[in-house]
Amino acid sequence: SELLYGGAIRARPDVAMGYGWLGLARARRGDHEGSIVPLLRAATLDPDTHRYLIHAWEEVLMTGDRANAEVIAERGIRRFEGRPEEASYHLLAVNSMSERDPERAVAHLVRCTELWPARSDCRTALAALLKDPIDGDENRAAFDRLAAARPELGRLFRE
Repeated sequence: SELLYGGAIRARPDVAMGYGWLGLARARRGDHEGSIVPLLRAATLDPDTHRYLIHAWEEVLMTGDRANAEVIAERGIRRFEGRPEEASYHLLAVNSMSERDPERAVAHLVRCTELWPARSDCRTALAALLKDPIDGDENRAAFDRLAAARPELGRLFRE
C-alpha cells in the first residue's frame, strides 16, 4: 500500500485520492497516527468530499486526542454549512467532547436534526441525551432553553 499509494502521490501530488487511500491503508493496519496527515491532506486537496475529513476525525479520536477531533468536527461544520453533510459533523462534535456541555451537545444534535430531519441517528442521539439517567434533567433543561429561544423547534420535534 505504501508503494502503490506513495507512487500515486508522487505522480499526482495535487490529487486527493492517493493521500486518501494511503491514509485509509495505514488506518486499516492500525497506524492511526500515520493515517492522519495523508487524510487531512486529502481533505485539503478535495474540500467537497467529506469522507476524508470524517476518516481523519476517526483516526484522531482513535489516538485519544479529543481536542483535535473536535477541531476537525468544527472544521467540517464550517466547510459543509447548510449542506446535508454538515449533520455528520454535529454528531462527531458531540462524540468528541471531552467535557460535559449540555448546551453545546443539545445545540449540535438539534442542528443535526434540522439539517436532515429524516436522519434517525440525529434523533436517536438527541433522545438518548435527553433520557440519560445521570444528566438527562440538565440536558432536557438545555433543550427547553433552546426551544424557548427558537419556537420553530417545537414543530420540528412534534413531527
